[in-house]
Amino acid sequence: MNLGALGSVDNTYSLRIGRAYLASSGYHKGTTDEVRLYNRALTLEEIQGLAGQGTVHYVNRYYEKDVSAGVATTYYYQGSRLVALRKGSALEYVHQDHLGGTIATTNTSGAIAATQEYYAFGELR
Repeated sequence: MNLGALGSVDNTYSLRIGRAYLASSGYHKGTTDEVRLYNRALTLEEIQGLAGQGTVHYVNRYYEKDVSAGVATTYYYQGSRLVALRKGSALEYVHQDHLGGTIATTNTSGAIAATQEYYAFGELR
């Protein structure tokens, strides 16, 4: 690809997500569910690895289905607070800190399934 035909790579042009720089037909007709920006060109192997991560359909905040793996996840809320999730047939309870961040999940026996810690301002440890 000749970058000179598209413009400069020195921030001369605005970044457009969902529309090609030279497109005259407007924005694509669909949704963009993920955007990643890199400060370098990815190798072919890196691109293929990203493309092979699977496809997940997000129906709403209560339900999603990983069509690649054939696994559905249902989320359960009490008001606006996430309290449990069922991934396939496995039910896990969600434990949150005083700010609403998830700090642990436990299975139906009460055993810890996963934990998460945060630094100040929400950065993951």
